[in-house]
Amino acid sequence: AMLAGHAPIAAENGGVPELIQPEQTGYLFPSGDVRALRTLLERVLREPAEWTSLGTRAREHARRHFGVSSFVASVTAHLHA
Repeated sequence: AMLAGHAPIAAENGGVPELIQPEQTGYLFPSGDVRALRTLLERVLREPAEWTSLGTRAREHARRHFGVSSFVASVTAHLHA
């Protein structure tokens, strides 16, 4: 989603918080907290320009950290270590 320019709304569980910078590249809410999820969804509907901006930042973050060139550089570094 981030590489496609869509800012994620995700629960804070597993490795997800390591991928998303809260309020910068997406939104996180406590796992199981339906009210917090609802609040974030309402915010997205109320502030579409902010949502679009967040998506742009999410895409750039994903390209830098999770894109193909980043992956190849990481694998290459590990192979030469």
